[in-house]
Amino acid sequence: MTAALSLRLKDGKRKPLKAQILLYPEARIPFDTPAASENNSGYYLECNGIFSFADYYLPRGTPPSHPYVSPGMLPISSLEDLPPAAVFTCGFDPLRDVGVEYASKLQKAGNNVTWHHYDTLTHGFLQMAPWSVEAMDATRNVGNETGKLAYS
Repeated sequence: MTAALSLRLKDGKRKPLKAQILLYPEARIPFDTPAASENNSGYYLECNGIFSFADYYLPRGTPPSHPYVSPGMLPISSLEDLPPAAVFTCGFDPLRDVGVEYASKLQKAGNNVTWHHYDTLTHGFLQMAPWSVEAMDATRNVGNETGKLAYS
């Protein structure tokens, strides 16, 4: 949603966000990627759950390819001049590949992007921090990046 809001503000020539914190971003639907196949079930987030979430927030008749639904499908030229972004992706996440793809597109478009990838974590690591040292370290990284972006 942060990516969509950033694009919408840009398209409307309105004041941009100070920054984007993109946690395991769902940057495009469909996500016919290796990560979606590898991590389809058995972990925190399942592909079927993603589609039911989308059904709740998309108005009926909105195509999944709409730029504010799937900003990752936009050409690189449409992603220029967006706020700085900190992108966080995880190895065991069906959204991993679309998040990596979106971070790469943002960088190629000339935006300031800091990308953090955690091979051994799953989608939703923020909620797992009390029980996992690795998730706690990643959560601290989110806080550090937020502070850097907020005060830059």
